[in-house]
Amino acid sequence: MSRRRFLRTTAALSASAVLPGTGLAQPGVQKIFRWAFNAAETGFDPAQISDLYSGYIVANIFDSPLQYDFLARPAILRPRTLVALPEISSDFRTYTLRVRPGIFFQDDPAFKGKRRELTAADHVYAMKRVFDPRWKSPQFTSMEKYGMAG
Repeated sequence: MSRRRFLRTTAALSASAVLPGTGLAQPGVQKIFRWAFNAAETGFDPAQISDLYSGYIVANIFDSPLQYDFLARPAILRPRTLVALPEISSDFRTYTLRVRPGIFFQDDPAFKGKRRELTAADHVYAMKRVFDPRWKSPQFTSMEKYGMAG
């Protein structure tokens, strides 16, 4: 199935699940979308995954700063956890990303029962993990090739 057809099918399923009279949104009935992979995922750590199926899952668990609008022609970037697209300096060496307020992490004991809001430091931490030799990240070479300083 092509990516475009998959996106249209998924959008149709999502829309039909909330439309009245479809029989899919009956009270007390769980709405579950199942999708079988050809192989098992290898992990959920974004800095360490290198396979396609783990990438699919991680992309739906974690929110990235930007996302592609694949249905737009040509495909364009849209802010996901940012207020707007990054501001780029005149020498193209500095990108300023402003995180949209009001995005919170899922409750977890790591936050000691306190509500935790997403900050720019969280995105910086995720990028630094890719460059940290401890994690042996498969994305390191790609990011280094594009000139990211770490």
